[in-house]
Amino acid sequence: MHLALPGTLDGREDHIFACPRLGWIDGSVCHGEHGLAGLRLTPDAAAATAALPAPSVGPVMPWSAPLHGGRRVTVTGSGFRHHVERVVFGATPGRDVRVISASRLQVTAPAHAAGLVHVRVRTSAGWSPPNAPNNWFKYVGPPKITGLDATRGPSTGGAHILIYGTNITQ
Repeated sequence: MHLALPGTLDGREDHIFACPRLGWIDGSVCHGEHGLAGLRLTPDAAAATAALPAPSVGPVMPWSAPLHGGRRVTVTGSGFRHHVERVVFGATPGRDVRVISASRLQVTAPAHAAGLVHVRVRTSAGWSPPNAPNNWFKYVGPPKITGLDATRGPSTGGAHILIYGTNITQ
């Protein structure tokens, strides 16, 4: 997609430029491997940035992490090519954001208190919706074993044992 915008080049303001992709508009500068780096756009062009669709966040995998964070998470959704500025878990920023495609990015989950949080993405087009149905992420405390069920088994091992408790995941 190209976007025709008025702008200046070499001090002349009578040019119309085509930015190859809307995602390359950053403030008042058109960037990009096929765009004109450093092209200054007129104030009317700033309105074009607002026309970009805000990102959306879909399923987050894995959907949980320990309280200390550090787990690498894949976020799916849309609109991730429009200069991802930040990914937050609740209000806490994630680390090491890497955009894989327009619909997938990876981020390291930060430390957080136990509970459910929304994962949100901010791009140059704005924030993803705060209460999307699929953007939940769960922080879990350490496992707590409350019981075992091991009736009997061979001395060589191999018996199935049921473990009961909280925060036990596979």
